[in-house]
Parts: sequence; C-alpha cells; structure tokens
Amino acid sequence: GIVRAGRWFSLVASLAFSSLGTLVAYGLRDHLVAGFGPTVLALWLIPALTLAEFDAAIARAQGRVAAAYTPWTVIRPLATLGALALLFSAGAGRNATTALVATLGVFVATWLVQRWLVDRRIPGEIKSASSRWETGEWLRVALPLLLVGGFQLALTQTDILVVGALGGRTDAALYTAASKTALL
Repeated sequence: GIVRAGRWFSLVASLAFSSLGTLVAYGLRDHLVAGFGPTVLALWLIPALTLAEFDAAIARAQGRVAAAYTPWTVIRPLATLGALALLFSAGAGRNATTALVATLGVFVATWLVQRWLVDRRIPGEIKSASSRWETGEWLRVALPLLLVGGFQLALTQTDILVVGALGGRTDAALYTAASKTALL
C-alpha cells in the first residue's frame, strides 16, 4: 500500500503545489526577478523531483544504495550538462529558460530510469498483493518529517535569499555558485 499510495500522494501533492505556485507566479508576474517563464518551469520540476525522491526512499528501504543515489547524483548532473551542450550547440539561447527546459526533460527521464530500477526489484508477491491503506498512520509519521524537512530546506536557502535581497540576483548567483563549489 505504501508504494502505490505513496507515489499517488507524492504526485497529487506535487502537482497541487506546482499548480498553486503557477497561479501565485501569474499573480506576481510583473514582480518576479527571474521572470514568469523560468519561475513556472522551475515550479514544474517539483513533480519529477518528488517522485524521484519517493522512489529513492523505496530503494533505500530495500538496501539498494546504488539505485537510490546513482540516478540523481551521477546520471542527472551528467545528462543535464549533455542536454545543455546539445541545446547550446543547436543554437538555443543561453538563458534560464533553456537551462530549465533541459533540466525538466532530464528530471523526467532520470525519474523514469529510477522508477524502472526500483520496480524491477520489488518482489512479485509484493506487486501482486492487495494494498493495505493506513493513511492516518502514514500522515501522522509524515507530517512532522515534512515540517523538519521544510525547515531544513529553508535554513539551507536563507543565506542565498539574504544575499539576493541585499545585493541583487547577480550577487546571489555568484554566491550560490561559489558556495556550491565550496561544498564539493
């Protein structure tokens, strides 16, 4: 039940979040620093990322570390660079929209690979078993974890937001590139 329901909950929640975000972005379209198009494209990365995170959790629960991490830590960055190189060599503009279109395509493709890696190792008796839905218990466990994860995400992005608010988007971009490079 958790495999089937979790994917559906993840999909529905991420689609709802992306849709709501698109409506908010539309309402604020004249005030968005990045512009409406790139903002909406970034919002629609969320469903593929959410489903990939869920499938990575399934792989980790199965003790399959390579299936959990390889698609997103190795394949995705390399495929994104390759897609950007192809788009740029084909004459696509070197801008946020092009980068986000490439990223969106790679996210979906990477998630499909990860889903295949996960699904092929789920035992047949689990695939054919009837689902047991324990939604109440799942939500009681998931909601506090959602809050913790949300606060962690906010804390890891606050510095970038402060630099962007004080120095503008160019300073935020340079700071982000420098801080991510330093993490390597």
